[in-house]
Amino acid sequence: MKKMGLFVSVVLVLMPVFYACSGSSPASGPSAGGATGSPTAAPTQGVTPALQHLSVYPKTGGNYASEVKVIGNYAYLAENALSYQGLTITVVDISSKTSPQRVGAYSMNNSQVTSISVAGNCIYAAIDNGDDSLIAIDISAPETPYRIFNDYNSNPWAVWVSGGYLYVTGDYNGDGDSIVRNFNVFSLANPSSPARTGYFYNAASYFWEVQAAGNYAYVCSNSEGLKILDVSTPSSPSHAGTYYTDNMGHTKVSVSGSYAYCVTKYYDVDIVNVSNPSSPSLAANLIPGATVTVSNVYASGDYLYLACGNKGIYIYNVSNPASPVLAASYYDNTISPQHSINDVFAEGGYVYAADNNYGLRILQFNH
Repeated sequence: MKKMGLFVSVVLVLMPVFYACSGSSPASGPSAGGATGSPTAAPTQGVTPALQHLSVYPKTGGNYASEVKVIGNYAYLAENALSYQGLTITVVDISSKTSPQRVGAYSMNNSQVTSISVAGNCIYAAIDNGDDSLIAIDISAPETPYRIFNDYNSNPWAVWVSGGYLYVTGDYNGDGDSIVRNFNVFSLANPSSPARTGYFYNAASYFWEVQAAGNYAYVCSNSEGLKILDVSTPSSPSHAGTYYTDNMGHTKVSVSGSYAYCVTKYYDVDIVNVSNPSSPSLAANLIPGATVTVSNVYASGDYLYLACGNKGIYIYNVSNPASPVLAASYYDNTISPQHSINDVFAEGGYVYAADNNYGLRILQFNH
């Protein structure tokens, strides 16, 4: 059922629609997870004063920028060419935020990268091609990244590194079926040669994005919602709890503190309280605007960063997760082709965005 609610736009301050879960739904009608709301006005265009655009590092040729990760003075930009013609993972020196510089790059033909995670001197990447594989790229010399590991038994979709382990969603040859139902755990005792130590098979639905923190991994299910797995025993991950979404599903997740911020198949955001992993509950459902589609999320401290395609970047204060408040936004309708923000990352007062049509955008967030 279509979500109902209200959206108000005043000058450059956008009031999001959210419904804090209190055991009942608005009279306008129910929706998945108990949250409802459908804004009726378009968001304001422009850049809020709190968010200052600094620079753009251009993507490679006809590629499109899909994902970005930042470690120290380096950003790692994942790019794909159209029609599986190839991929590039570019290392960008961001020590100067106003003048980022290319350091090196790793490329593959006839492939696409669906997910990257960076730890130590390695980039771990999920590769989609004729021989879907999990790879590791050595970046100890960032000018000359090179592949040091390739696991053709993996058919990965998403990767995440935490606490000496690599967590991978996807099929694994010989287990389950050829669909993305597995959650795989790889030991990084030898970072250049990940060793599969355990897995969890999910027969009920597909697994997409994954993030892990402490003893738990948070996995997006295409129909169930947010699945929480106990990984305290890496050789035998087990089901801890699930936040169900009535077949709506989640596609992306970012975890900060006791909350998981999940992009739904309706392209809005479920804010899920995971303080009790065995019984996660909805704190709020956030809908940035009637014409806004959220493609990815990044949560850190009191702020939630949303990649919103051709509507740019939205940043919310979530110090009270049940009542998110817009803190800043970036949207530029003067450029052609139009920007399309696929991913966002934040660190040290700066925001890094993978802009489909342009490359790596760097902005300063004054808060």
